[in-house]
Amino acid sequence: MNQQRNDILALDMNAWMETLRSLWMKLGYPGEFFISGAIGKEKALPAVTYRTLERIRDTALDGEKKYRSEGTFPHPQLPGEFIEQRSKQFIARIEFRIESRSATQAEQLMENLENILEDYADVLGKQGVMHIKFVKELESEVMREGADSTAIRKVIFDFRYKVVRHVNVSDIEAAYVSARV
Repeated sequence: MNQQRNDILALDMNAWMETLRSLWMKLGYPGEFFISGAIGKEKALPAVTYRTLERIRDTALDGEKKYRSEGTFPHPQLPGEFIEQRSKQFIARIEFRIESRSATQAEQLMENLENILEDYADVLGKQGVMHIKFVKELESEVMREGADSTAIRKVIFDFRYKVVRHVNVSDIEAAYVSARV
C-alpha cells in the first residue's frame, strides 16, 4: 500500500496553525509565533505561543465516530484509480500565550491575534477551519525575574475544524484482498 498516495491534500490542525503562524510573520507583527514547548526553541520576547488544551470529536453535526465518506473521484495523478474523500470534525480548545516586556505591547499583540483570527477566517476555512469562537481571556500576569519583568496575556479560542483524508480506493481493495488470503 502506498501511504503517500493516501494522504494527498490532507487537511489537519498542523496545517492551519502553520498558516496562522505564517500570517503573523507576513503581516509584520513583532515576535515569534510557535507551539508551546517547542524543543530547541529559544524564546525571545515578544512571543506568541499556543497549546491545545483539549481536542474533542465533534459528533453534533454528523453523529459518526468514524471518518465519513464525502464521495469518490478519479485520482488526479494516477489514471484508472480513484480517491475517496473522508472527513471527521473536531473542536480544539487552544490557549494562546502572549509574552512581552511591556503590558501595552502584550495587549496590542493580543488584539493583533484576535484581528487575524477574524480577518483571515476565510483563509483558515480553506484549510478545514469551520468556525472560530472566542472563549475567554484569562487573568493577566506579570513575571518578575531579577530586574526583568514579562507581561503575560492568555486567551482561549475554540476551533471547529474538519480533518480531510484522501484514500486511494485501489490500495484499500488490495489490502483487503491480501488480508483475506
